[in-house]
Formats: sequence, C-alpha cells, structure tokens
Amino acid sequence: DHKETYIEAYTKSIQVVESMLKLDRLRQEVAINNMLSRQERLNRMSYFGNALPNYRMKRTASLPNTAAKT
Repeated sequence: DHKETYIEAYTKSIQVVESMLKLDRLRQEVAINNMLSRQERLNRMSYFGNALPNYRMKRTASLPNTAAKT
C-alpha cells in the first residue's frame, strides 16, 4: 500500500511538472510570435521609410465632380 501511494504521489508530481513545462512553452511561443510580428512591422516601416523618404500622406486638391447630374 505504501508503494502505491508513493507511485501516485510521484505520478502527480510528474504531471504538475509537465503542466508547468507546457505552460512555459506556450508563454515562450506567444513571446516569440509577438517579437516576430513586431520585427516584421519594423522591417516594413524601415523598407517603406527608405523607399519613400516622406512617408506621410500628402494632401491633394479635389477634382470636380464629373458625374452627370440628374
């Protein structure tokens, strides 16, 4: 009987450790995905920043409405 309780306690502790490791892997995966998406955004901005020195949108004059009036 003593061996069974020892084995049960051992099994439970292994399950707890496995659960903690799984949560840690998930946290790492989220952190890596966030870093990659942030890096991707920075790469895009630097690409457009280098390709277009004035990245801001510019205001243009409106064209007159040429649609036929009814």
